[in-house]
Amino acid sequence: MAYATLEDIGKRIRQDELIRLTDENDLGVVAGDKVAAAIEAAGLEIDSYLGQGERYALPLATTPPLLTSLAVDLAIWNLYSVVDADGMPKTRAERRQEAIDILIKIGAGQLTLGALDPGGTSASFVGGERIFTRDTMRGVL
Repeated sequence: MAYATLEDIGKRIRQDELIRLTDENDLGVVAGDKVAAAIEAAGLEIDSYLGQGERYALPLATTPPLLTSLAVDLAIWNLYSVVDADGMPKTRAERRQEAIDILIKIGAGQLTLGALDPGGTSASFVGGERIFTRDTMRGVL
């Protein structure tokens, strides 16, 4: 599942850098297929963590903003790792590791996806002692 879009990625990386990472034919434009592949790889990685222990039913019906943010970090790292792993900014590698750490915690149930969290919408009821029992109703009729 695609948890991010090209537009989401464009909010976190400069256009000229995105062109540099994707434009193999020197056309001066972002190669959408390269970005789509990086986003798809990020989505597969996210699903691999969310699917552990069958905590979440995949694919998710909606994409929480947290997953979009994590997918963007993973996708940008994917782009750098293919084209310019040696020139990758240190912050990109750190953000990827932080994303993985968060996904591990979500998969383990230490963090939640909010409303999508299993059991997050369940209710339980607690009541007082029963008023009408066999003993209290003896002789009523």
